[in-house]
Amino acid sequence: MKYILLLLGALILAVGVVDAYSGWKNPEPIRMTVAEYMNSDKSAKWVILTDAKINMLQAVVVMKKKDKEVVTRLYLPIESDSFKQEALKKLLLSSKDKKLLALASTLHNLPAAEQLKYIAQHKDALIFQQEISGNMLSADGMKNSHKDDVKKLMKNLDDDFYLLLHNAHPSFKRGLGIFVVGLVLLLLGWRKKKKA
Repeated sequence: MKYILLLLGALILAVGVVDAYSGWKNPEPIRMTVAEYMNSDKSAKWVILTDAKINMLQAVVVMKKKDKEVVTRLYLPIESDSFKQEALKKLLLSSKDKKLLALASTLHNLPAAEQLKYIAQHKDALIFQQEISGNMLSADGMKNSHKDDVKKLMKNLDDDFYLLLHNAHPSFKRGLGIFVVGLVLLLLGWRKKKKA
């Protein structure tokens, strides 16, 4: 039990430190176009992409089986009028947005013949431009397991890709809270170790 507490405490403490540091370094999101971000040094972690084009027809879906198949996450390329992705994809959106998930679930659960009709009738809802915000991750900054999962799902992915976690943002206060929880678990584990 003591080793579990020590390990869990260390992991939670590390997550808290990273989140608190990110929140301290990025107190506000940086607004920029998609092209501006891709031409930058990519040091901005919390961003608002002001001219992102979303094409739901290019989405790769992660499914969960309930009464019927339900979409639980989407991965799709982010483009704009001045930034197009062709052979290799360099910028992706990872989204759990309820509206987008519901749209993808509806489309996925339709018979093939009905899908074409639905696409024709709802083109503006499936292909649109809007601001999107979130935490930006680089391929180098991801866990290997996460990176491998994304690469399995998305074909033609550049080795040096970037992934925007939709609506996620760093928080100094949240990170500090997580840090305190990790510290408490470490202290509990340490006390058990001393008693043993």
